[in-house]
Amino acid sequence: MSGELTFAPTARRHYSDSAVIGVERALRRGRLSVVFGRQTMAFENDFARYIGAKYAVAVSSGSTGLDLALQCVGVSLGDEVVVAGFTFPGTINAVVRNLGIVRFADIDPDTWNLSATTVEPVISNKTKAIVVSHLFGAPASMSGLVDLAHAHGVQLIEDCAQALGATIDERLVGTFGDIAVYSFNEIKNMSTGEGGIVVVKTADLAERCRLLRLYAMSGGELLDVGHKCTMTELEAAVGRAQLAELPTQNKLRSELGTRLASRLEVGTRLVPQRVPYGGTHAYSRFVFMVADGDDSADLSKRLEIKGFYARKVYPSPIYHHTLFRDWATGNPRPGLASGYRRVYASNPIWEEYRNLDLEMCEKIARTHLGFVVTESSTISDADNFADALEGMVPA
Repeated sequence: MSGELTFAPTARRHYSDSAVIGVERALRRGRLSVVFGRQTMAFENDFARYIGAKYAVAVSSGSTGLDLALQCVGVSLGDEVVVAGFTFPGTINAVVRNLGIVRFADIDPDTWNLSATTVEPVISNKTKAIVVSHLFGAPASMSGLVDLAHAHGVQLIEDCAQALGATIDERLVGTFGDIAVYSFNEIKNMSTGEGGIVVVKTADLAERCRLLRLYAMSGGELLDVGHKCTMTELEAAVGRAQLAELPTQNKLRSELGTRLASRLEVGTRLVPQRVPYGGTHAYSRFVFMVADGDDSADLSKRLEIKGFYARKVYPSPIYHHTLFRDWATGNPRPGLASGYRRVYASNPIWEEYRNLDLEMCEKIARTHLGFVVTESSTISDADNFADALEGMVPA
């Protein structure tokens, strides 16, 4: 097999003339730092308007944005944070760096996200926050999670890194919780190369985010434990151009994802990720499950022979990763991992990690395949992919 595989993540991204012009303008201004520049502030205002929020604070990545979000809501020593057992490690790293305790919940069998049903059994009087990731671009069922968070007095943080543009009842994800975080790396629906943004509802939270993203210093005085996670003026200039193009790009992704999902549901025994009633999928990735008993690795190889890329996105639930095995055995790597284990030396969480087996997280990890929906993907690509799948795994 020679040539580029269809849906391969190595496809080059196209940046428009307006992005190039914006970068050139920022360069010619001679100010590339948020401290002196104006592009970042303009991008924050543009993004807040798009989301329908009051405040947005640009940062260096979605992961650092999660760090800030957890710090802003006060997660600290002994606080538990509920996350999905099947998700990207950035979510977990943010909890640990804030000295919180990760509590894993199972995921919904249709959306593959947290739901009120999966989260409620894990909530305790130590729970400080719930971080709900809208996985692969599919919105979680937010109404139940909002009610659950309010009932227990915990903070609800939306990890929208993969779901910019996804909606429930025409309301964008990121507007349901207390804080929302987005990522703009190169495989996201819009990209600034690297970068992210934190969306908050109050001026006080916005001010705190801005303080923490730049050393937590004011007037030469160190006020808190801060970060250095600002966005550059060049990234912000690209972001402004990409944001203007996002509705068109998301419309194309939606058409491709919807077409492919409908064909798989009718023509194969494969199960695509679903959205809650009234929801729309942002399709940063198209992901589907093979039937139990079928070999996803074999299907991936057969698709590659036909010229299509489809791989596991996350090979295992995150609680099976080396970090958690090392913690459970008491032998983590030197540095933060080791110090964290010593801090919680007698905590029963290690036994929980050792024995954790969340049914849907295990099933999804075992049976899924997926690919990034790039801006160059077409309806013809979707139809050809569906034709190949229907020949390999008919209904």
